[in-house]
Amino acid sequence: MIEDGGKERSSVSVEGVENGDWVIVRGELKTAGEHRSLNDFWASLIERPVSADKSYDGGEIKVPFGKILVVNLDSTPSTGFSWNLIGNSNESVLKVVDNEFVIDETSETPVTLGIGGREIWIFRAQKEGTSKISMEYIRLWEENVEPAETFVLRVFVE
Repeated sequence: MIEDGGKERSSVSVEGVENGDWVIVRGELKTAGEHRSLNDFWASLIERPVSADKSYDGGEIKVPFGKILVVNLDSTPSTGFSWNLIGNSNESVLKVVDNEFVIDETSETPVTLGIGGREIWIFRAQKEGTSKISMEYIRLWEENVEPAETFVLRVFVE
C-alpha cells in the first residue's frame, strides 16, 4: 500500500484468521493526507492470541514468550456477578494487561438486568516460566459466600 505522501506500507497477513476470532492489531493512526478520515489506521501486525475459555478450567496452556493470552469467560454482570482475579502466582511471568465485559452479539441494547456476555481477561507472557491464575465468579459486596463458579489455569510461558 502507498500512503498519500508516497510512503510505502507493507501488507499485513490475515492468514489463519477466521470470522469471530479475537485478534491483536498493532499499527498507527493515519494523521495526514488529503483523503484522511478519523478512522484511518495503518495496521503493521495482526496476530491471533492464545485463547482459553471455561473448558480449560483446572487445566494448563502453553503461551509463547511475548504473546498474549485471552481468557474468555461467560458473565452476567448486570446481576452483580463478575469474575475476580484472586491469584496470579508469578506476575513476572504473566502480567494482567486488561479486562472488559463484552455483550453477546445476539443481545439487545441497552443493557438490561440479566443480559449476558463474556468477560475478557488479557494477559501478556513476559518471560519464560510458569504461573497459575485463579478466578472466582462472585458478587464483590457479598461476604462469606462461596463463589458461584471458579476458574483455575496453569500457564506455561515458553
